[in-house]
Amino acid sequence: MSAGCILKLKFRTVNQEKSFSGYINYMDRAEARGDGMAYEGYTDYMGNPEKSHGLFTADKDHLETADIKKLKEIYNISYDRGSILWQPIISFENEWLVENHIMDAKTKLIDEGKLREATRNSIGLMLEKENLSNAIWSAAIHYNTDNIHIHVGVAELTPSRTENNAKFKLKNINLSKSRFINTIISQQKENDIINNIMRKEIIDDKVKKLMHEDKNLAEKFMKIYSMLPADKRTWKYNMNAMKQLRPELDELSKMYIQKYHQESFGKLVQMLIVQQDKYDRAYGKNTDYAQNKIKDLYTRLGNVILREMRDFNRSENERKNILQNERQPEYQKAEYFIKNENYPEYKKSRKVSERRLKKFYDIKRSFDDFQNAMIQLKRSLKSEYESFQNILEHDKELDKAIYHGSHEQDF
Repeated sequence: MSAGCILKLKFRTVNQEKSFSGYINYMDRAEARGDGMAYEGYTDYMGNPEKSHGLFTADKDHLETADIKKLKEIYNISYDRGSILWQPIISFENEWLVENHIMDAKTKLIDEGKLREATRNSIGLMLEKENLSNAIWSAAIHYNTDNIHIHVGVAELTPSRTENNAKFKLKNINLSKSRFINTIISQQKENDIINNIMRKEIIDDKVKKLMHEDKNLAEKFMKIYSMLPADKRTWKYNMNAMKQLRPELDELSKMYIQKYHQESFGKLVQMLIVQQDKYDRAYGKNTDYAQNKIKDLYTRLGNVILREMRDFNRSENERKNILQNERQPEYQKAEYFIKNENYPEYKKSRKVSERRLKKFYDIKRSFDDFQNAMIQLKRSLKSEYESFQNILEHDKELDKAIYHGSHEQDF
């Protein structure tokens, strides 16, 4: 598979060039520009020899003769100061340009405006990543080979690089290429839909659903929860401590998607396949775009699940503490709650709020009052009982005395 877009970068030093203005002449030569092969409704522009130069910059689509002269002077100043001259080249397979509506298949006319936009986005990002945002650059679209291509010249008025550190990082070159491709294939709308399915429909909805309360998911949830490491700081999907549990978390994510978002996930997979075909075509290789997106989905879901497990763990600890506190003497209970009201985690708890704690106190106070009342009642009844027993004993003694007295008289 051939790549639809290729970006290469080389650089030249002042020792390899007589002047940098010569590169301006090279980029702007008429035989390379292919004047007349562009379409944008620029009839007046193309018919005006004063504006027929093919050069463009970060802020100008077309340069007049006076602009070219000034640009050469700036490049020569950078040359005199010892700047590096970087020379990015962006080339295309013409069929790829046709597929993405940049080239008309019949007339071979080119949408230069879109190529300029993509170049600005690409070069701007590359220089930003390389900390060269103050560098100057100009570019021109060339038609003089089988494949249309863009030459770019970058230099610094105040040089910050030497030949020893002139090379750009490969990752920044690749980011620049990706920015160019994304501008051309115009997939922002499709990418927004994909991200909305992943984040809004699937992930955000999971936050509202508690797996440990779901009869179909609770068993798997609790199994993973029981296998988590003791250090809760490692309860994050990409942490090394979670390596062995990632397949389990992914399986739980699949179960959740199967139950709640089967239709949305099917739509997501279809869109990812279409998008991957486009990116594979642009890069000329398998980009693993769809696989990486699914991996990102499972990573995000995994972290949401682990967050629920942290909340569940906190709630369980608080519940155990409350139950344990019920078995403590009264003065220890008071001390426990006074201390815990100052704990940040206690205040942040989603399960135990101040209102719940107040309700607990009210119930406990009512229960204590009831216990005290029962104790008082018991004491009172006991006192009454003892008093009644004394009266009975007294009556018995009295009856006995009366009985014995009557018997003696009768005898």
